[in-house]
Amino acid sequence: MALLSLVCDLHWGYVFVIGVLGIAWIISQKQSKKEVAIHSPKEFTKESNVPVSVNYFPSRKCNYTCGFCFHTDTSSYVLPIDEAKRGLRLLRDAGMRKLNIAGGEPFLYPRLLTELLKFGKEELGLESISIVSNGSKITEKWMRENSQWLDILAISCDSFNPETNKKIGRGDDGGNVIRLFRIAEWCRDYGIKFKLNTVVNIHNWNEDMSAEIERLAPFRWKVFQCLIVAGENENATRLRDATTFLVTDEQWKTFCDRHKHLPCYVPEDTNAMASSYLLLDEYMCFLDKGEGMMTKSESILKVGVEKAMSQVVWDKGSFLDRGGIYDWGRSDMAKESGCGGGRSYSTTFTRTSSANKTGETTVADTIALHILGILEEIPFESRTRSAQPFVMVAISGELRQSSQSLHGSEVSITDPGMLGIDGVSIEVARSRKFVSSRLSAYTHILPLRKSQVILELVNEVWSAIDGGQEDACWLDIAYEKKSGTMMG
Repeated sequence: MALLSLVCDLHWGYVFVIGVLGIAWIISQKQSKKEVAIHSPKEFTKESNVPVSVNYFPSRKCNYTCGFCFHTDTSSYVLPIDEAKRGLRLLRDAGMRKLNIAGGEPFLYPRLLTELLKFGKEELGLESISIVSNGSKITEKWMRENSQWLDILAISCDSFNPETNKKIGRGDDGGNVIRLFRIAEWCRDYGIKFKLNTVVNIHNWNEDMSAEIERLAPFRWKVFQCLIVAGENENATRLRDATTFLVTDEQWKTFCDRHKHLPCYVPEDTNAMASSYLLLDEYMCFLDKGEGMMTKSESILKVGVEKAMSQVVWDKGSFLDRGGIYDWGRSDMAKESGCGGGRSYSTTFTRTSSANKTGETTVADTIALHILGILEEIPFESRTRSAQPFVMVAISGELRQSSQSLHGSEVSITDPGMLGIDGVSIEVARSRKFVSSRLSAYTHILPLRKSQVILELVNEVWSAIDGGQEDACWLDIAYEKKSGTMMG
């Protein structure tokens, strides 16, 4: 039964639902404006002597063997968490606004990651925290439990060809590509900006990644030219020898020309990378990977940030030229769309609304999907968190699958062939996925029993609709299940 007809019948429950939808929209508009203002990057120039954006490598350990790696697994040391927090506080006090956690593979230490993210957001109030990972150890459970502290997740992907990945040392079973699509979906589910990093090397320079990149829709796709760092990967005496992975300038240009039409594409050649990153190793020493042999500073834990920074070269002009400052907060997702990045439902879907039994659309369908678009852009832990679950319960009855789509292929972004499915089926499936994920996330910040009741109710509604009960209504099902007091 459509919401529109029920409102016309003046059923009190649905009148209240429409009121809640309106209030949620108004609050979301106000909150969105406020958050964008908070996260808007402050003025930073090449004369500014503050560590505005820091790349921290808490560990060198990694479960992959990428042949061109320039930060190799030569040490197993991990700083005690209290010391790591002390160092991050020193950096924040010195002006750090964005923290990027890389490695090694950061997700080999998931508890450490959680501690760093929570501390960085709740104690230090950092504008942005990002992670660079190979994606092999990321789970939906970790994403669900930690998404409120993470702004950007960057996944390293150098090829969509299993054989090429095997040659590079980045997995050999093809599973990493499937995981990549799954992680992209989780980022959309939990409101995290999704980013891709690619190193152009001798094995992938002639690959056309355009179709896959457009399907993954990152907000940024950083494309790096394979780099030699003296002391790390410059010859066969090192743990990695990147000399066999180098590309010529012409090969680099060929790859760039093939992909430069993509709006999320951000290339960095070896000149752009040299000394333009402020790097911090596992001992919290700044690294200088510019000209000549790599050098490093004394630890900021011993001499402080200012003195340690004076011991390395950080080219702030190159940092700015390569776009080192950008809209890096979660609430800026709508501003920096990239290849559809951070895909909010307002841009992911065609907004033609889901089709009913006869193939026609209804006003209620359209309202429901537009409201979902608004909710997706609001962090789930925002001030609207008390109203959001109730709104999604009301919307759930309008996410109707056609009988054809129910008996067709299951829609999932983990399937690279998903674009062959009709747009309406994708729209409805993704809408349901978002509602389920958002409600599941609320089990961590709202009373557990109430959250479970809400989620169960939504699933009951969908089961009834998919089973052919055209007039399935969440209020009726809630009454039958004695869930009428689910909101308090």
